[in-house]
Amino acid sequence: MFLDGLKKWWLPGLLVLSLVLAGAMHSQAQVVYSAARHMTRSLVWLSFTNSGTSSMHYQVTASRVMMRMSYPGELYALYALLGTEEFVEYWGDKAWGSSQQKAFMNMHSAGEGVLVLTNAGGEKFVSVTGPRPPTEDVVPLNYDIANSKEASWGVQTTVPNRGVGSGSTTSNWWQGGTPQSADPANLRPYEIHNFDYGIYPPVQNAAEEVHITQWQTKHDVVVTRKAHSWSHQDFDDFFIVELEFENKGSQQLDDTYLGVMNSMYVNNAGTAYRWGHEGGLITYRRTQALDDHYRYSEASNFTNNTLSGLSPSDFQGKYIMYQWDGNSPSSFEEDTGDPYFPDLERTAFPGSKNRPTGMPIAPAFQFMAPLAFRNSGASHMFNAVDQGEGYVDPQGEPLSHWYEVFGRRNIDDPTRGALSMTEQYDFFSSSTMDNPSSEQMQWEDMIFGPYSLGPGQKAKIILAYGFGVGSEFDINPQTGYANDITKWAWEMGDNGADARKGLLAKGEVAMLRHLEHAQFAYDNEFQIPNAPPDVNFFQGSNDQAKITLTWSDKSERAINPEYGEADVIGYRVYRSIWQETGPWELVDNIPAGGGGDATFSGGT
Repeated sequence: MFLDGLKKWWLPGLLVLSLVLAGAMHSQAQVVYSAARHMTRSLVWLSFTNSGTSSMHYQVTASRVMMRMSYPGELYALYALLGTEEFVEYWGDKAWGSSQQKAFMNMHSAGEGVLVLTNAGGEKFVSVTGPRPPTEDVVPLNYDIANSKEASWGVQTTVPNRGVGSGSTTSNWWQGGTPQSADPANLRPYEIHNFDYGIYPPVQNAAEEVHITQWQTKHDVVVTRKAHSWSHQDFDDFFIVELEFENKGSQQLDDTYLGVMNSMYVNNAGTAYRWGHEGGLITYRRTQALDDHYRYSEASNFTNNTLSGLSPSDFQGKYIMYQWDGNSPSSFEEDTGDPYFPDLERTAFPGSKNRPTGMPIAPAFQFMAPLAFRNSGASHMFNAVDQGEGYVDPQGEPLSHWYEVFGRRNIDDPTRGALSMTEQYDFFSSSTMDNPSSEQMQWEDMIFGPYSLGPGQKAKIILAYGFGVGSEFDINPQTGYANDITKWAWEMGDNGADARKGLLAKGEVAMLRHLEHAQFAYDNEFQIPNAPPDVNFFQGSNDQAKITLTWSDKSERAINPEYGEADVIGYRVYRSIWQETGPWELVDNIPAGGGGDATFSGGT
């Protein structure tokens, strides 16, 4: 159903164009955070390292340059310290002191990690890569990309003339590229770009951006993580993670459990403007922020947001964990969604007062759910490609647990050092917990198993991480597409708590829609309808002091492989007067077919 009606495209433009750990057993692996790469192709941006981390708990000072699942994706000056070529390519250099929207950083995580629980010869061990620093057993590896299925993938994308560092390479693998050869601890994830200006994706059964990392854990389990993202408007609110676990040792690994630990934090931006939070970075420093609703669909006491129009049966069997902003007990007013009020803004904090009263700053529902983890069963079966790989199935259904956050250095998770390895193993392999009964903050896990992995055998889990916002249903009559999240929130106004909560609850519906789209992408072996080619534009000004945008007709001449013909019929130019996340206003339609360069003039 996603293929219908997608043959003819209008190309969007921008103006811009469109606890201290105890004992040796609990010591930490060292992570080179400056070796991170950043996934930025979809609306969800995230940092990865080759040590199995993605973003990282804020308590680790060096990790503060890690991007913590930004949605909608947004530049932050600290990221530039890591050589973030993908930011300056599109937005230029946005310095710390010049960001008047510093309090609006859309970060929704304090880190994610991968769990490997082994019981070899009675020795129980829990390997975890986040949100805290990885356990001592984690050893980064150099993924053998030259002999992988991705060897022929990728485009050597470069920064255009308008960007900072013009001509520098933004991807780090493409066909004919040179594999990395440094110490694995200093290696960046492989970042593959299946896109460029004026072309459709060269590899049709691959995401537009792919990040690959690999590491080894206790008892010789090698973990390979591949993250996939797209810019297509029906597929840009989530990313997909493939986790492959291989027993590279000589021992039989029975009673093995595999999984992930997450730290969702949907109200970071909403509390930053009022309570501070050090520039919007996640600190859990103030109790005002600990007010989110958390749900896991398979918990015995599961209930969803009743204002969305959905019922618990709509979630049954999806194994989805999700979170949305609630009402802070520290606020006199009802603040679900964190509506903006100028008189409440922290006066010493460099925020921005030019947004409207009542604008919800934390409107998102954040989720994670598996797409596949077995060859046969009632649901969540591998696609045709993975069915042929001989992966070992788990012997039970997924388990899930949560652990409450009370403050930056007070998080009740099992890996903090208070529990022995055996106690940690027993906790993570225990029955699914009931959902919390009120708003709070927590970290959460999802555990798959038990597995029996013989030498050379593999297991695999495919997960979707994403968001849903009610803007999905706010259709712009000029374009036929949903308005951007910032525009939708910008125009909501101070319409009262009941109306606001009803509009926000539609994000739960959008969340399930995006999970469905992620399932389609995986089931269809990562081949989705093509988004239109990127447009390489050049910005200038004319003698009337108006902004001009000039671009070639390369995109409209590009042949869409799905149809064998060029199918771009025009361009749309949008303008935002606030920031790169919007609100975007359509200012002109430029038809294709003029031949040669096209120019838009009239912006201010």
